[in-house]
Amino acid sequence: MLLVVAYHALANRVQTLSSGLDLFFVLSGFLITTLLVEEYETHRRVALADFFRRRGLRLLPALYVYVAVNLAMAIAGSLGTPSLSGVWDLRTVGVESLAAVFYVYPVMLAAWPDPAALRMPHLHSLAQEEWFYFFWAPVFGRALRRGRVRVAAIVVGAVLVAVTLGRLVGIAQADPGLVGPLRPDMMFLGAFVALVRRWWLVRPAAQVELERRWVVAAATLGTAAFVASNAGGWIDGNRVVVATLTGTRLFAVFPLVLLLTAGGEHPVRTALRARPLRWYGRLSYGVYLWHIPVLLWANGGADLVPGTEVIRQNRPTWVFAAAALGGGTALAWLSYRFVEARFIAMSRRYRPGRQ
Repeated sequence: MLLVVAYHALANRVQTLSSGLDLFFVLSGFLITTLLVEEYETHRRVALADFFRRRGLRLLPALYVYVAVNLAMAIAGSLGTPSLSGVWDLRTVGVESLAAVFYVYPVMLAAWPDPAALRMPHLHSLAQEEWFYFFWAPVFGRALRRGRVRVAAIVVGAVLVAVTLGRLVGIAQADPGLVGPLRPDMMFLGAFVALVRRWWLVRPAAQVELERRWVVAAATLGTAAFVASNAGGWIDGNRVVVATLTGTRLFAVFPLVLLLTAGGEHPVRTALRARPLRWYGRLSYGVYLWHIPVLLWANGGADLVPGTEVIRQNRPTWVFAAAALGGGTALAWLSYRFVEARFIAMSRRYRPGRQ
């Protein structure tokens, strides 16, 4: 899915990129909140230092390798290497590298005069994800210690309602500033789902089972709306009409709810247990990092059509598909095999209860 929306982003389908990544943000907020809850309920504490050590060992080594390779390509391009000269500008990549390692890429992206010259534009979403961690882990950990989980859920729910209304107003007025690109509110939506799920599961088992089929039915309809919204963008690059019908990007929550509430034999859960998908899931962070440079290299840059904001497609579509599925996956595997796996193993010493 990420590879598909990456290609459309290269073809200037920015709204499709945002919608496609919404689900990943919801999952991130849900998983982090669930891990914090489980740690507190098991050990009656939340070790924030260990939490950030685990996140650092998981994310930083692969990011540093990725940035280093981009810098190397920019240096080679500045020396006149064919296929890199003019595609990777050393000054631009140098500024991007600093913004990436300090997680301030969204600020740089907003201020950069020529966004088409950027080689790592997807890293703004990684920075926003880390901003969420830096804020939510301490705040929610404190709420857990003080027994104010319900207050935290109410506050997050109120924020999400306000954001939803803002998006609907933006859609009605065709105001991209209100509709917005990727924002951390999707991670708060995932956190809200985690808190509601925790409340739902502590109820009597018979009542949970009675309600499950209705929740699954609603989640299935919402998932269909989410898929239709993305498909609308893929067809014509304009999601405004479909978004008006389906509400907001917050429909990305429904696939997660469906997975959480469906029984173990549900077709979706059965499909996700397939070994190829589980293998690809381990490569997901590497795919996220490497898909953009592969596509930019295959396209020969990201030149704008004069007088427009449309990126010129310099290669046939099959070239992009081959680059994404072949080169992107290969680089992701190398990243996991030789970088990520080693540091993931190191991070296990900081898991809750290991002390």
